[in-house]
Amino acid sequence: MMHYLFNSGEIRNQLAKLFSENGKKWAVVGFVGYNALDHLPSHVSELSVVCWPKAGGTNPDGVRRLIDHGISVYFCDRLHQKIYWRQGAGLIVGSANLSENALGDAGLHEFGVYCDDKGFNIDQILKALNYAAVTPEALAKLDIEHAVQAR
Repeated sequence: MMHYLFNSGEIRNQLAKLFSENGKKWAVVGFVGYNALDHLPSHVSELSVVCWPKAGGTNPDGVRRLIDHGISVYFCDRLHQKIYWRQGAGLIVGSANLSENALGDAGLHEFGVYCDDKGFNIDQILKALNYAAVTPEALAKLDIEHAVQAR
């Protein structure tokens, strides 16, 4: 079954339902904003996030907040996908990054589709990506690029 998500609020609510339950989870998104953690259930577990370390899009402090919360974060250059998946439950595919701009109340105009396909194979998506765990060096590089972009 598919369910259309017509705005940021509907996407945010479905994401909260999807990520509230136990099970392996992936957020494969272009960008992570500073407030990314605020758009996830407070007790989220077993979550991995893949994002593009692009200054002006991904906030290095947002990445730090996720890591400090026990979330595994990976970098993948030129990533534009927006997929939120939980093992055995389904996925959300759409236009929303893991950011305040996309998921906040005054966010961008977003659209998504929730599909309760319990057999969706996220590994097929991940296998096609060249991603690596965030290192202190990669985060320091993003810090510098982010500071330059912010000027």
